[in-house]
Amino acid sequence: MPNHLHFILVLTQNQTLAVSQVVGGFKSRCYGRWRSQLLAAGYQAPPSCWQRNYYERIIRDTAELEGQRRYILDNPNRW
Repeated sequence: MPNHLHFILVLTQNQTLAVSQVVGGFKSRCYGRWRSQLLAAGYQAPPSCWQRNYYERIIRDTAELEGQRRYILDNPNRW
């Protein structure tokens, strides 16, 4: 999977974070670390390394969760 990633985000009932906050924070931290490493090595950093959007799906039951887990695990083999 050279051009994308998959993850399963688990929220508890007491959490009030929006998925967009979690994804945005993840993208920001990853890019910040990568950018720092590029600059420290003497390279120029691009303004971004992420697509603007993302795809989300609500997993509603155990069977669907297992299906998504299998999809994520098998995804590299489809490349």
